[in-house]
Amino acid sequence: MVSVGDGIMNVETVQQLGVDRYNIRKPDRIRILLNTQLRIIDSPDREVAVRNISNRGFMAEGEEVVPIGSDAMLFLPGIGWTLATIRWSLGTRFGGRFSDSINMRQFWRANPPRRISYIEDIALSA
Repeated sequence: MVSVGDGIMNVETVQQLGVDRYNIRKPDRIRILLNTQLRIIDSPDREVAVRNISNRGFMAEGEEVVPIGSDAMLFLPGIGWTLATIRWSLGTRFGGRFSDSINMRQFWRANPPRRISYIEDIALSA
């Protein structure tokens, strides 16, 4: 749990699921599982699960559709609220690009990854 402003937000430990080594276009993308908060102007904060992250952007999914072009704030433990623009959306899955690159070293230092087994990886991706 993290105290934010006048409330408390539930943020879980980051689980590193792997690196997309064979993705030539985005080689620095890291598969993770991070349950956190997304804030969009004129709407309440919503719970989202970040599925991959890089210093330039992220892919997440939630329970609601997020409009393309929306300015959003994503809470990253160890970094704080980070401004991003939603670049694509497919159902409840969406991708955002950070306005400023994030420091991945700072992110991992604050959130040491808990590596999961192959069996857990299969269960999570099902």
